[in-house]
Amino acid sequence: MTKRRSALLLLVVLVLALPARPVGAEPSVAAIKLSPAVGPPTARVAVKGRGFAPNEGISLSFDDAVIAQTNADGTGKFTTKIRVPSSALPGDHTVKATGQQSGRVGQATFTVRADWTRFHFDLADTGYNPYENVLNAGDVGGLLPKWTIGPLGSELITSPAVVGGVVYFGVGDQTFYALDADAGSVNWSRILGQYPTAPTVAGG
Repeated sequence: MTKRRSALLLLVVLVLALPARPVGAEPSVAAIKLSPAVGPPTARVAVKGRGFAPNEGISLSFDDAVIAQTNADGTGKFTTKIRVPSSALPGDHTVKATGQQSGRVGQATFTVRADWTRFHFDLADTGYNPYENVLNAGDVGGLLPKWTIGPLGSELITSPAVVGGVVYFGVGDQTFYALDADAGSVNWSRILGQYPTAPTVAGG
């Protein structure tokens, strides 16, 4: 037997000796997916998980607080819904799923935003954002400017919308702007060819 045939035979034996992974078997690494992954306090969020032990109990937490319980199916997967706590402040938070028997953990980030999608918040012009949990009558008097920008070629003529970390508004020279809400820098601008009105943001 030649050396080449011996090496080939050895390779075949090694392949046959490897344990076969059952069809449809789940990996031992747990993971979860959130839909949506961004929203206001009290938002309903679908959570899908995989990689847990079959039929085990799953504990779901938002940051460090347990907010729901569910069970994996026979393949270690689960689908459930959670509600974002009303006290969750704007910013990134950790949603975690923990297997009660296996100890496996899957986690994902949920970003809390209390957006103002239009002037006065809603179609009734109430000016009330039910998701606002930072500002109140006791602390609004202590607010200070975060940044200023200008000149932009004309005075501001529209009220802004603030959505997804972006400030949208138009000015009197018929230009529409989108600014970074944290830094005040211009993301983009467009000349509309007409005087802009107060914007409304929908569908992203």
